[in-house]
Amino acid sequence: MNLPVYTATGNYSNPNILNLDICIPAEDPNNPYVFDTYDMSKSVSNNQQINVVFSHVMKCTDGSSEWTATRYDLHLDIDIPISKKFPGGNNFDPNNQDAMYVLFHNNLKATKIELQWVYDNIETLYDKVKTGNFTMYLPDVSNSERTFFPKRIGLSLIAKN
Repeated sequence: MNLPVYTATGNYSNPNILNLDICIPAEDPNNPYVFDTYDMSKSVSNNQQINVVFSHVMKCTDGSSEWTATRYDLHLDIDIPISKKFPGGNNFDPNNQDAMYVLFHNNLKATKIELQWVYDNIETLYDKVKTGNFTMYLPDVSNSERTFFPKRIGLSLIAKN
């Protein structure tokens, strides 16, 4: 079975844990994953609250290639509330019936412009992920001379338990 790499399955429970199994290679203890996680929850049209958890992931030593995986090999528990909040965002609402998990793999730290693009497009991304988890490349929004690789995003809808 071909699984969309960078996507997740799982659930969240009220009050405080987002339980995820992520389709990325199993962690190498000699080159562990580094996660930088934000609460990007947002109010959108019709005063709807979309719960969004954004994680930038890279390895301590990370090349410029995409990862491949065929199983959900990494388990991750994220405590809610998340200490890092995206400016202007709302608090994660544990009473919502679902949450969108956005996993961004890049071998460099995510820039403010890249984070802002995700935040600005939450409603569109959420509408797409309601039909199934998927992956995409982050558009080149940095207008920078720097080369960012692989700029791959996995979007997953996580149900409340």
